[in-house]
Amino acid sequence: MKRGKTIIFVLITLSVIYINIQGIINNLLNKKYIVNEITDSHTEKSLNGIYKAIDLDYNSFRWIILINTIYILILAIYILYVNNKRKMSV
Repeated sequence: MKRGKTIIFVLITLSVIYINIQGIINNLLNKKYIVNEITDSHTEKSLNGIYKAIDLDYNSFRWIILINTIYILILAIYILYVNNKRKMSV
């Protein structure tokens, strides 16, 4: 049972790391798009594209922060549970 829990936490950790890396990559691509739009043209269409990219950037990081917060809370609760269980058994 202990090995199964360890495997589950490793898989969840790898998933959270993957989501973080994807968020960073998307953020960098959005920043590249914003810089290209600013340097290429100053039309109203490009400004609307920049605003959309900034909104997308904010939304992606908001989700990443939410997922990380939930994961850290679950991990902290599990660590407290294991600690409490060890104290009770001693």
